[in-house]
Order: sequence, then C-alpha cells, then structure tokens
Amino acid sequence: MFSPHPFRNIVGLDISDSKIRFFQLHSKRNKRFLLNSYGEMPVPDGHIVSGEIKNKASLVNLLKKMFKKPNFGKVDSKYVNAALPEKKTFIKIVEIPEVPENEMKGAVKWAVEKNIPIEIEDAYYDWQIIDQPKPNDGKLNVLISVAPKNLVDSFSEVISESGFIPINLENESTAISRSLLGYSSNQNQPKIIIDLGRSRTTIMIYNYGAIQSASTLEISGHEMTKLVSTTLDLNYQDAEKAKIISGLDQKKSKGIVRKVLEPIILSLISKINENLVFYDNYVTKKSSIDSIILTGSVSRMFGIDTFLQDKLKMKVSIGNPLVNVNLPKDSKQLPPNNLYSFTTAIGLAIKEIK
Repeated sequence: MFSPHPFRNIVGLDISDSKIRFFQLHSKRNKRFLLNSYGEMPVPDGHIVSGEIKNKASLVNLLKKMFKKPNFGKVDSKYVNAALPEKKTFIKIVEIPEVPENEMKGAVKWAVEKNIPIEIEDAYYDWQIIDQPKPNDGKLNVLISVAPKNLVDSFSEVISESGFIPINLENESTAISRSLLGYSSNQNQPKIIIDLGRSRTTIMIYNYGAIQSASTLEISGHEMTKLVSTTLDLNYQDAEKAKIISGLDQKKSKGIVRKVLEPIILSLISKINENLVFYDNYVTKKSSIDSIILTGSVSRMFGIDTFLQDKLKMKVSIGNPLVNVNLPKDSKQLPPNNLYSFTTAIGLAIKEIK
C-alpha cells in the first residue's frame, strides 16, 4: 500500500460456472501492457450455478491452487479486479433532471429505485453521465450499473479468503469492451459487441467510451452443440468439432451443419435488430452503428462473421483481446482457440485504479 502505484499490475479475475481464469499484466509505455502471468482451472459442477457461488470453501481452495501454480509466470500482486456475472447485474441508461451537483446523488438514487427489479437497500450501484443534455431540455442521460449486495459480498469474501484483496467488481460487459477496444483509436465510434459464450450470449451497445446497454440471451454454444449432436447423431465432442469446423459454410459437410444451426443464428439476428431499434430510440446525439465485434468461444465457428455481415449489411469482425497486450518472448503462446475465453480477465487486468 505504501508503493507510489500500489494498484498497478492488478490481477484480472474471471469467475464463471465452469472455469476460473486470471490474467495479470505489467504496465508498459505507449499504453501497452506486457503479460506477466495467467492461469485457469475447471470448476466442478454445482460449485457455481448461474453466477451464484454455492460452495464457497471449495472455490477458495481452487483459487489458491490456481494462483499458486499458474499456467505461466508468477503472480506478484495481491490486488484483484473481478467480474460479476452479466445475468445477475443491470446496466441501463436513465434520464434524470438536470440538478445542482449536490443533488445529483439523490436524483440518481431515485432513478435507480424506479428502474431496477430489486430493492435499492439490497443493491450496490454506480453511475456516470454519458451524454450532455440538449440545450434547455433540462435533463441528463446517466448510465447506471447495479448489482445485488449478496452477490457482490459473496465474490468479495471468496477473493479475500483466497489471500487476495478485491479492489473493484464490475460487469462482465465493461471488462469485455475494455479488452477488445482498450486504447484503440476507434473506441468512440458506436458499435455492437457480441459475446457468444458456451452458456449464454450477451449483446452490448458501446458508445461514448462506455457500454450503453447489455442484454443476455439464452442462445449458447452448448445449445448449438447439443442440437448438432442430436440432429446428426454425433457424440458431443464430434458435434462440437463439426460446429466449429463446418459451421455456417454451405459447402463443408454438404451444408448439413449450417442447416441445423441457421435457425439459432437467425434468432440471434432478430435480437441484434431489437438492440439496434433500442439504440435508435433511446440514445441521443448518436451516430450510426455500422460495425459488430464478435468474441466468445462461438466466434470461432467457421463463417459466423460473414453470415452475420451478409444478413445485417454491416461490417462484422472477430475481436482481438490482445490488441493492447504484448506477450513476452519466453511465454507459452496462448492457444488461439482458447484465447477468447480470457477476454474478460484481460479487460479486468487492463483497468487501472486512479
């Protein structure tokens, strides 16, 4: 704590139902970061369910083991930024009256009470002004981020009992956007980020340097693989390979895998269009969204970027979570197929406490 910069090189920790992962970076010049250590470990079934910690003691032991024997490097900080499960948290743009600074907290509290589905006494919340009001309209747009107290407290306790100090807990979507955009020159251009994960999909609208909204869908890589497995009579492992390798290609596997998956992807496209309508209706001083960034394990599926691009008529690309990170020459290269699973942890590690 007596270091000139005690909160630099913080450990980014991502806790999910099936895996725990961390990424630690060292700050470099020119707003770049150098990998110092990383690790991951599977979480037994039932230990974490839909983001809720069910077996705290066992999870603490898993964290201790992971930090003690990383996949690469050695952890040299006790301070942790961790992500809260997207499905359990809330991000929303709200409108409040333009009030004096000393009344701002009260106005935000009123907006939080009005717009979240839990009692404010049972929640922690944070906020930031994301847009300047129109001349003489007397209103402010505020981005609020809300999480249940019991969720935040349980994550904090697990981190503390594993021997580390929780400094910051934030939404997954915020960490993901920071990982994929970071300090890039185009971070102020509005875009959609889609996290296509094993257990769920999150659609995020990013603008003005922040996530404007995030919606979680039940569409998942696991669901897709199960459908391929059942329809084509394949075991789960072979179905997963078929999903990734053949994907949405009309020629591979004679287009059979594409035919199975296409209804799910078209459902995803429908949800993307709903988010575009939200942006058009609720975000002021906006410029058009003309690009989508994909991340998550399903983004490795062959042809998904071109399929979405053709249907939505906008640029679609696969995000690079190492856009602001350098790997040391002596490091084990992260397996490309596994890299996307570290996106959240990398975004958490990039965040610096000021």
